[in-house]
Amino acid sequence: MRNREAEFLFTSASRIENIRHTDTESLPHLADALAENLHIWNLITDKLLSTPDRALPASLCLQVTALTATVLRYTHSALEAPTPTALHILVNLNRELAAEFCAEDIS
Repeated sequence: MRNREAEFLFTSASRIENIRHTDTESLPHLADALAENLHIWNLITDKLLSTPDRALPASLCLQVTALTATVLRYTHSALEAPTPTALHILVNLNRELAAEFCAEDIS
């Protein structure tokens, strides 16, 4: 089940990475990609918190919740003034969580 969420995270990371240019033409595409990414993180967090018999360890659920706050902060920062650092952090967080979800499915 987590493989699907990992897939969404990987896809969103790739989309953000491919729109990294900060010229005025790409800014609407970047804003859309960032909003979609934040939506994915919110859905994952909501699902983790609303499922009482979650398959993931409680520590991972808490970490994901904390990371969602970080994603929110960097997303707002990137929407105001996109920087390579903010975008890189968002891409890396997506990939790290996706990798963790894939590892959890294997365990």
